[in-house]
Amino acid sequence: MTVALEAKGLARSFGGIRAVRGVDLRVPEGSITAIIGPNGAGKTTLFNLLTALVPPDSGTAELFGEPIVGLDAAAIARRGLVRTFQTARVLPGLTTLENALVGAHRRVRSSLAAQAVRLGRASGEERALAREARTLLETVGLASRADDAATDLPAGSQKLLELVRALMAAPRVLLLDEPAAGSNDAEVRELAAVLRATRDAGITLVVVEHNMSLVMDLADQVVCLDLGAVICAGPPAAVQADRRVIDAYLGQAT
Repeated sequence: MTVALEAKGLARSFGGIRAVRGVDLRVPEGSITAIIGPNGAGKTTLFNLLTALVPPDSGTAELFGEPIVGLDAAAIARRGLVRTFQTARVLPGLTTLENALVGAHRRVRSSLAAQAVRLGRASGEERALAREARTLLETVGLASRADDAATDLPAGSQKLLELVRALMAAPRVLLLDEPAAGSNDAEVRELAAVLRATRDAGITLVVVEHNMSLVMDLADQVVCLDLGAVICAGPPAAVQADRRVIDAYLGQAT
């Protein structure tokens, strides 16, 4: 088994609050790992540590065996670790298609000058990326909105667009922060199909998610955090039945 992403002892405090407490995480290549837990458990902070939005106080992280702690966010993305955010971030003033194409910026080989005048290889490269983006938009049901302003999309569709933009970066490991948030039942079903296809295409997924039906349907392994620490990790059914997880999270009133 190849380990795609591994964290050992990651910890981070903000003032007197220990947001992440010595987290160990081991993600096999080609798998879907779900991270669950109550609000404030440290899930998004863990993503921020892995992608260098905030530095850890201690601990290490490796991407396919190569250390990534100490690299900046752009360098980590270039190595293939890409993430989305809890709140969808679409770029105002751009269409849905243009937002998707922003994700491919690190893959562009033509110079900025060549791109600006759309000459030679830049023109062909742009057309190829646009075809790829349109295919992904069709996959998530957004092809008909490709030329619409991205800010006009409903919240669930904006989350799907953010997923497309992340996929356009050609990640090796993709971190998804609550991808189903704001989605209706049809959009969740669309999302599940896309995530399966993404995993089957060889991209490793780590998903923070509150939709337990989606988690149980998709995940190969589940990690539950509470108060910044891992309290349980394992197959979905075992984690769902674990008394610590029930007490900390699943047994909460909804």
